[in-house]
Amino acid sequence: MGGRFQSELQDANSRLKGSAILEIAAYDAGEVATLAGSTSGTDAISWVNVGSVSGINLTENIPTAQLQGDNALEEKIATDQTVTLTFNQREALSEDARAVLRGTFDTSGTPVAAAIVNNHPYVISSGGWHYNEFIALDFQNGNGSIITPDSVDGGVNGSLVLNTDYTIVEQEPGSGIWGIVIWDSGTVTTEAQTVTITYDYTPYASQTTYTGGKTSLPYIMARLSNTNEDSLLYRVWLYRGNIDSGYSFAFKSDTDSDPVVPNAVSITFICDLNLDAGKQLMKDYKERGI
Repeated sequence: MGGRFQSELQDANSRLKGSAILEIAAYDAGEVATLAGSTSGTDAISWVNVGSVSGINLTENIPTAQLQGDNALEEKIATDQTVTLTFNQREALSEDARAVLRGTFDTSGTPVAAAIVNNHPYVISSGGWHYNEFIALDFQNGNGSIITPDSVDGGVNGSLVLNTDYTIVEQEPGSGIWGIVIWDSGTVTTEAQTVTITYDYTPYASQTTYTGGKTSLPYIMARLSNTNEDSLLYRVWLYRGNIDSGYSFAFKSDTDSDPVVPNAVSITFICDLNLDAGKQLMKDYKERGI
């Protein structure tokens, strides 16, 4: 047809482009039930961000069977329905991700604490913080315990007072990520100032993990999020899955142009029979292509 197009694009927002944020969490039947009953694009689950990944591939598997009598062709049916999620985990040593993907299939040794870091200054620039918004500290205690700043100082207003000008907050209960929230108090007169948080923290120096001899794999939930250039969200929740294989480290040459060693991960999600039929495998939410 000599370069002549036979159709035209119907809705640019119907296209998926680029990658996705991949988050995982330990399976929780109550949280899954809430997800399955909601039409919201958000949730209250404490997800672990898997971080830098490559090659995310989500495949719905529907093996089928054609029913047929001796003298009549009947319907075609799905004999199973699963989703396979594969990706290359570039932050392959992430302890947070391992704890979700493998759980008690591994045995964690007691982490070894490093030396305390005293008087660490964390400077947030003017415009980098706002009243009544959580400011996460840039370093945390390895054991997740609360951090009480030695001082919080505004570049304009000087020393701020705990429980008068700011409060100490954990990002999510049990997350171990601590920070502060600054109030619009009589002392804090403007957001147009730097804020310096000085604090002590004790990171972990090392973590030993053992594996071998166990048979039960933990169930996992997953969430994938893709936002387009117009800030329209497409999000998929996968309810109940297990890893399909163990670690796979393909070490590279020291002179490789991309020396990062990924861990190839595959997870198969099955139907959660605790949910109503038709809602048992996954849910997606879209603000485009409607």
